[in-house]
Amino acid sequence: MEKFDARDIHGNLLGFEMIRGEKAKEGHYHVVVEVYTINRKGYVLTTKRHPEKPFGHQWEITGGSVLMGEAIRPGALRELREETGLIATDEDLIEFYRHVSGDSLYHSYIVVLDVDEQDVVLQEGETVDFEFLSLDAFEERLESEAFVSTIRERYRLHRPVFHATYNQHIR
Repeated sequence: MEKFDARDIHGNLLGFEMIRGEKAKEGHYHVVVEVYTINRKGYVLTTKRHPEKPFGHQWEITGGSVLMGEAIRPGALRELREETGLIATDEDLIEFYRHVSGDSLYHSYIVVLDVDEQDVVLQEGETVDFEFLSLDAFEERLESEAFVSTIRERYRLHRPVFHATYNQHIR
């Protein structure tokens, strides 16, 4: 049973827990982090979800819920390490948007790392494949039915900020 810290719309702790799968009360949120990993060549890391997970066999970027007692940025670093085996530091995280949807507060980051295929270690039970894609190929895959639709929707809303951040740190 996963537990999360309940937060208000601004991300402030409310002092009690939320449990995965239980309906949240109005005004109560949990934090979800997303990490767009980009290597020094400018390629975006995508992973394919395990078939037994929701959105099974679909492509995504790294992400997950911040656990109870965990701060947001360390949660993003943990998700990156667990799902891909890649190690980043707090200084590597570039936040490029926050988004509210349902009972979730999304904090999305770009991380630029000097990594390639041999550095990725997939988490058993979470992901079954990965690929580094050029920005154009990433956006093409993202727009396909093979990509998790909820991530696609958020990306579309924040695409200009992603591109500005990408161009600032890659080009």
